[in-house]
Amino acid sequence: MDLFENVNCVKICAPMVRYSKLPFRLLVKDYGCDLMYSPMIMADSFYNSQKARDNEFITSEDDRPLIVQFAANQSIHFSESARMVEKYCNGVDLNCGCPQKWAIKEGIGACLINNPEFVADVVKQTRMKVSNPNFSVSVKIRIHEDISQTVDLCRQIQAAGASYITVHGRTRTQKGEPVNLEAISTISKSLSIPVVANGDIKTLDDVNRVHEITGCKGVMSARGMLENPAMYAGYTSTPLQCVSDWVRISLERGTPFTTFHHHLIYMLDKLLPRFSRAVIFGYSEEIIPSKPLRRVSGFGCLKVLLVAGSGMYLGAQIAIRMDDRRRLQVEAAERRLQQQETRGLKEPSRLESKQKEMEKYSRIAQERGGEAPMKWQVG
Repeated sequence: MDLFENVNCVKICAPMVRYSKLPFRLLVKDYGCDLMYSPMIMADSFYNSQKARDNEFITSEDDRPLIVQFAANQSIHFSESARMVEKYCNGVDLNCGCPQKWAIKEGIGACLINNPEFVADVVKQTRMKVSNPNFSVSVKIRIHEDISQTVDLCRQIQAAGASYITVHGRTRTQKGEPVNLEAISTISKSLSIPVVANGDIKTLDDVNRVHEITGCKGVMSARGMLENPAMYAGYTSTPLQCVSDWVRISLERGTPFTTFHHHLIYMLDKLLPRFSRAVIFGYSEEIIPSKPLRRVSGFGCLKVLLVAGSGMYLGAQIAIRMDDRRRLQVEAAERRLQQQETRGLKEPSRLESKQKEMEKYSRIAQERGGEAPMKWQVG
């Protein structure tokens, strides 16, 4: 791709199931992202079903540059799907990195790194099907325990005609372990096509550090982009303007509420205190601290959302939750006050009887010259 020739380090938003859809891609593009990916799409469904094509792939003219990622276990499914989307994106990518058990069982994802002949054939068949010579065909992989196996795999992919390779620096069995940047560097030095580093990219400092260590032509981030879509623009946390832009784009593009809400949870997670997150995101009441309302920034949370312009989605819900909580706290305070005033007096009739008794004592005391009688003296 020309992008790798014109940009020193290409900043990429990773493919994310349910998340890297059109509205989010447009958002990150406004904040320094150079290349966006679609969510992973099952190539067999896309190839066989018009309904799947309508549901799984939505784009627009301003959604560029865009790579559509497919998962496939048959070359024809991937290559024909690539032909279908050729006019609506800049390239396609074969997922050889998904480590989930269901994907391995289906013969897709990370298990394909052990089948280099198939991966190379997918790239070759796709190159033959697409008509645009500048159309990108890439592969996203994980590494082997023996890095020499990964180098051999990447060389076969390169020979088949791949435009670039994205390397997630963990094996298919690793989850939270540190990314193997040395392995990515070794792969990058072994190939003539661009290599993109993936894994644990959460800040712009991470981008620069990984780029310097590995020598890669690009970096790809997933979770870091969810938590801070403005990461590539140099922000350490999601700025309120970015939240506002997300609301605007979501309204313009008709984003489903669940998708909108989930993205908002990620964006505001580090901006709001715990109670405010619970108010907005509907957490269990068990985690809401039983503090007076003045001790929590519930109205701060409301202000954030109003600034963001998200009243159409969440304003009413938040207001209801805040009002309900205030009402409950006021009612509880009133009950406590009433209990203090009538402590020891269970019923109003008993209070009235006690008052009459005290008046009787006072009257007898006045008749006897001011000496208050003992209770047994009262007849």
